Amino acid sequence: MTSLLNSLALLALLLCCLTAGTAHAALGDNEAIQKLLDWVVDNGAELKVKVAPNELGIRGVMATEDIPANTPTMKIPNHLVLSIPAREMIAVDMAPFLIRELMNGASKLQPYMNALPGFMEVVTGYNFPRHYMKHLNSEHLVALMEVFKENSVATWNGNRKDELPLSLEEAMQTNQSVSLELLEYATALVASRTIQFRTAALSMIPVADLVNHRGGPPGDCFFDEFEGKYATVQCYRDIKKGEEITITYGDMRCDILFLYYGFVDAFEHPIRLASIDHHEYNPEKTEQKFEAEYFNGTGEEMEAELTRLTNLLAVVDKGLEDMGPIPDIPGEEAFKFALQSFHKARRLGITNEIVRLQGLIAGAGNEEEL
Repeated sequence: MTSLLNSLALLALLLCCLTAGTAHAALGDNEAIQKLLDWVVDNGAELKVKVAPNELGIRGVMATEDIPANTPTMKIPNHLVLSIPAREMIAVDMAPFLIRELMNGASKLQPYMNALPGFMEVVTGYNFPRHYMKHLNSEHLVALMEVFKENSVATWNGNRKDELPLSLEEAMQTNQSVSLELLEYATALVASRTIQFRTAALSMIPVADLVNHRGGPPGDCFFDEFEGKYATVQCYRDIKKGEEITITYGDMRCDILFLYYGFVDAFEHPIRLASIDHHEYNPEKTEQKFEAEYFNGTGEEMEAELTRLTNLLAVVDKGLEDMGPIPDIPGEEAFKFALQSFHKARRLGITNEIVRLQGLIAGAGNEEEL
C-alpha cells in the first residue's frame, strides 16, 4: 500500500507539471494580452483584475484589489462582446460568425481576435489532428471525435448549408473559400471560449474568457449583465487582492474537459475516474449522467469492480506501451502536451479508485473479524 501511495504522489506531481499551461494555454503572448487589456480599458471597460501566472504557472486572472461578494471584478462594454445566436448550441454552427471577425481586418474586435490562441495553440476534440487520434488510447474518445469531424466536413462541404444561421460564404464576404482547418479552428475557439449568459446566445467576452476553470460547485464566480451595458464577472464570495478568480465549467471529468477544452483539472483532488472508465458509462450515449459518483455495493460487488479496474489499468498501460511515444511535431506541441496530461489524469483516476475500493474491502474484512 505504501508503494502505491508513493506512486500516487509521484503521478500527482507529474500531473501538476503537465497541466500547468493547458488551461487556456501557457503564459502565451504577453504583449498581445497587454494590448488586449489596454484596448478594453480604452473602450470603456473597468477592470479590477490583471492577467498573471497562478501558483501552478498557468495564466490566470488575478484580483488587483479586495473585491466584495456580488461586485463586478470586471465590466466589459457590450459593444466589445461577440454574441452568437445559438438555438441548438452546436459549436460548428456558430463558427462562421467568428470566422467573419477573424478574416475581417477592419473588424472593431481586431485587438481581441489578435489575442486569441493561434491555429496550433487551441486544443479540443473539434480540431484534434487525425495523426494524434491513435494516441488517445480509447476507442470511445476516437468515436466521439469522429462525430465532430464528420459534422465539420458536412458543414464545410455545404451539406448543412440550410441549417446554418450564417453560411461560410457570407462569413468570408469575399470570393475566398474557407478551409476545413479554419472551420475546425474557429469551432474549437467557439467551443472552448464562449460563455452562455444571454438567452439563446453564446458570447465571447474579452478578458473574461481568460478566467480559469476550477472544479467543484458552485464555483467562485459567475457571468452576468450589469445595467444592461456591460458583461461582468462577479463572485459569490469576497475575493482578496492577489487571489485568482475562477469559474466552474461544470462537473466534468478529465476526459470531457480534455475533449471540449483541451486540458484536465489540475485542482481536482482526488482525480476521479474518467467518464469512459466509470462503471455506468454507456458508449451509446454522447452525454453521460451517472447516478453514482463512486461505486458502492456488497463486498462481492466491490471485489468485482476492483478486478475490472485492475484489468482496465493493465489494458490502458499496454495500449500506451504498444502505441509508442507521442511524436514531436514542430508547432504542434500543445496537442502532445494535452495528450500527456490526459493520460496521466486517466491513470491517476483509475489508481485512486483502486486504492479507495481496497480500503473499503479491507475495512469490511476487519469488521467481520471483530
